Parts: sequence; structure tokens; C-alpha cells
Amino acid sequence: RAAAAAAARAARLEAELAALKETKAASATEEAAKRAEQARAAAALQAAQRKIDELETQVQELTDELEVLALDKEEAAMEKEDLEEKLEEARLEVEAARLELEHAQQQPLPPPAEGGGSGSGGAGEGELREQNAQLREALGKLAKLSQTEKAELAKQARAAEREAAALPGLRAEVEGLKEFKAGAQAELLELKEQVDTGLAFEGMLEELTEKNLDLEQRAAEAAAQVADLEAALELSEEIEQSQAEELRAAQEEAQRRETALANTQGALERTQADLEDAKATVGRFRALVGELKERGQSAEAR
Repeated sequence: RAAAAAAARAARLEAELAALKETKAASATEEAAKRAEQARAAAALQAAQRKIDELETQVQELTDELEVLALDKEEAAMEKEDLEEKLEEARLEVEAARLELEHAQQQPLPPPAEGGGSGSGGAGEGELREQNAQLREALGKLAKLSQTEKAELAKQARAAEREAAALPGLRAEVEGLKEFKAGAQAELLELKEQVDTGLAFEGMLEELTEKNLDLEQRAAEAAAQVADLEAALELSEEIEQSQAEELRAAQEEAQRRETALANTQGALERTQADLEDAKATVGRFRALVGELKERGQSAEAR
């Protein structure tokens, strides 16, 4: 019974040990998966942070460029207004000069004076024509300059509009990456909590490992006890078998001795009977001898 109980206890300990080993292996696999997931999340978070930094830098650069373009646009608008004012002034001057020229042309020419009077009138008309030509040339230059400034301003405005149109997309991408960063940080925090839980579970796993080792030791001790009990049982069985054989031999010997004793007692009884018979015979013989002696003495006396 003790051997059976020890064997059952050893079997229970081995089953518990196998269950603990399976739990330990599953826990190690789960912990490795959590660490790998945490590493991937951290890498994704770092990549997202780098992308956010790059996009924020681009957004800042574009914002600075837009501010510069806005200032350039304001300056160009002011220059345009100045040029338009100057152009308007030049037009007014040209118009005034043209009116003066027309008025001068409509006036009758004075009679030629002696000593170069005609030369003086021709010189005045030539000066008006020259002034008119200069004003026309200045007007053309101003018009050309105005068209160039307008083209440059339009080019800058189109570039600013393109950059301004791209800016919301970049900002949306930045916001999306910020949301991704927030989600990744939350996921990373959750993973850290899981890792902390895993560390706590790892502590419990260490306790289970120690318990596992203790159970292994206890199982080994139980197995040793079972082996000792089995050896003792075998020895006991051998002793019992030997004792049974010795008992059977002793019983057989006792039986033989009882038989011999019975035979001896029978022989003794027979011998005693023979002895009694012999004693009786001797008694009868002695009586006969005594009787014979008495008869002989009686015969002699006569």
C-alpha cells in the first residue's frame, strides 16, 4: 500500500511538473512576441517622428517662403502703385505737352524777323518735338517696365498660390502623422504596460520555476522512495518466500518427526507389552522355580 501511494504521488508530481513546463514555455513565447511587437511599435514611432519633423520643417520653410512672397507681393504692389502714379503723371505731362504742341501748331506763325527770327521760331518748335519724343520714349519705357513687373508679380503670385495650395495637404499630412504618433504612443504605452505585466508574470514564472525545481526535487525524492519501497517489497517478498519455504520444510520435518515419534511410541508400547509379558513369564518362571525348590526340599526332608 505504501508503495502504491508513493507511486501515485510521484505520478501527480510528474503531471504537475509537465503542466508547469508547458505554462513556462507558453509564457516565454508570449513574452518574446510582446517584446518583438514593442520593438516594431517603437521603430514605427521613431519613423513617424522623423517624418513629422521633416514635414514640420517643410511646412515652416513654406510658411517662411509664403511670408517672404507676401512681403514681396506687397512691395511689388507698392512699386506698381508708384509706377502707375508715375505713369499717370507722365501721361498727364505728355498729354499737356501734346496739347501745348497742338496749340502751338494751331497758332499762326509770326512774321519772320530780321536777323534770324525764323531760326528762333524753328528752334521752339524743334524743342517741343524733342520733348514730345522724349515723353513718348519715357512712356514706352514705363509701359514696358510695368508689363515686366506685372509678369513677375503674376509669376510670383502663381508660385505663392501653388505653395499655398500644397500647404493644406502638408498640414493635413502632418496632422495625420501626429494622430498616428499619438496612436503609436498609446499603443507603445499599452505595450509597455503589457511588458510590465509580463515582467510581473515573469516574476511569477520565476516563482513557478522555483516551485518547479522544488517539485522536481520532491518528485526525485518520491521516485527514490518508490525505488526503495519497491526494493524493500522485493526483499520482503523474497524473505516471505524464503520463510514460506523454510516453514514448509519445518512443517515437513515436524510431520516427519511426528510420524517417527508415533512410530517410536508404537514400538515403545509394543516393547513395554513385550516387557510386561517377559516380566510375567519371569514371574511365573520364578514361581515355578520356587515351587520346584520347595518340592526338592520336601523330598530331601523325607
